[in-house]
Amino acid sequence: FFFKQKTAYEMLRSLVGSEMCIRDSDWTKQQFEFEDSQETKVESKLFKPLDPMIELLDANSLDLMSMMSQGKYVEFFKETVEDWRDKLRRVDAVIGVWLKVQKNWKRLVNIFLGSDDIRAQLPEDTKRFEDVDKEFRDMMADVFQSPGVIEASTNERKETLTTLNQNIEISEKALNDYFCLLYTSP
Repeated sequence: FFFKQKTAYEMLRSLVGSEMCIRDSDWTKQQFEFEDSQETKVESKLFKPLDPMIELLDANSLDLMSMMSQGKYVEFFKETVEDWRDKLRRVDAVIGVWLKVQKNWKRLVNIFLGSDDIRAQLPEDTKRFEDVDKEFRDMMADVFQSPGVIEASTNERKETLTTLNQNIEISEKALNDYFCLLYTSP
């Protein structure tokens, strides 16, 4: 009996310590860091590499999964653990789409906004990309003003980013089709 009680007590202390570590691991203070776009002719704020944040996200997500597997020992703060697990999942999902949009935007912005030939040959896709460009740069400016990761990683923002990514892919497909036609024509 004493062994089980001591083990449960030690496990509880360990779990509470882990939960506190995650809650206090600076996620409430974690902020995006920015740099000016160097490769583009268009001025915009872009995320600096997020590798350390992604490593912390992965580590904390694993800690939370481990805590949830502890059964009855986690019951009294299970709601808090689930809340943090949901927050970190949302951050992971939003950052994944956001980084894809940023990468593709950087690749295509000079082509669609800086090439008179592309603007003339693909006016609809250029207009679509201009809309993406405006919305993306406005979003980055907003997050630059309020860079909290948890606050910026909303489901609504994920939906917006997903739509931006779809529009980028449509414009990129049209661009690829144009280049194929251009280079395969006799």
